[in-house]
Amino acid sequence: LLCALILLSSGQVWFSNQASIIAIDIYFRSQALPLSSYWDSMNETWDYLTLSQSWPPGYCQFTKCAYPRRISGFNIHGLWAEIWPDQPMNQCSNGSKFENSSIQDIYEQLKNEWVDERSYDNPSAFWHHEWSKHGVCVIQNNDVITNQHDYFTASLMLKGMYNFTQIFERNHIVPSNTTLYNTASIMEAIKSDIGANVWLHCSKKSGEEAKLVEARICVNKYFKLIDCPKESFRIQLLSSIRPLTWTTPCPKAFVFSN
Repeated sequence: LLCALILLSSGQVWFSNQASIIAIDIYFRSQALPLSSYWDSMNETWDYLTLSQSWPPGYCQFTKCAYPRRISGFNIHGLWAEIWPDQPMNQCSNGSKFENSSIQDIYEQLKNEWVDERSYDNPSAFWHHEWSKHGVCVIQNNDVITNQHDYFTASLMLKGMYNFTQIFERNHIVPSNTTLYNTASIMEAIKSDIGANVWLHCSKKSGEEAKLVEARICVNKYFKLIDCPKESFRIQLLSSIRPLTWTTPCPKAFVFSN
């Protein structure tokens, strides 16, 4: 069972580990933090976190996958530290090594929600990668997420709160290999739903429409939802390149593959 118990009656999330029990208000489920408050809450190391959820039917058109089709819905890719406005912070040198033993109590949940589409039968290799590249940065100068267990628990909690499978369903965004969705309209619908700007990332093969590959939310270090910053002109420019390589902000329209 997930060690972060979401107590809806009290409006709090509780993290329990050997060192402490941390209460985090979650009344902000559908409220975005204004930038003025956002800046007040940031520490000096990184500015905000991005939870990226991949869409397997789109992602697996651009890489060889080995996940069973029974795994459905958006899948956690990772929880990443970012420097404002859009500079990833990774490969921090002072982090602890990945230990499978530290996440045994949430192993089954991770296996369902944080799938390695390319190697389903060996999920810990992907978790090791995400921890070593991103997790060790997330815990840096962070008094809420302080260790490996916190990192993976927080990722599961955020996925539960902002599950793009449910968000898309609520807004009648239905997987289809023929429907072309307007990116601006979809982003506006999502903002109206959860109260914050998100990132939608696509990939594209030559001669085909762009395919949605990932959807991302942004939160501050206390897990309060914030507007994802407008991605810089440098990144936006990539959206006009044909073909798109790996993922970039989606162009004007995309296919939400089934």
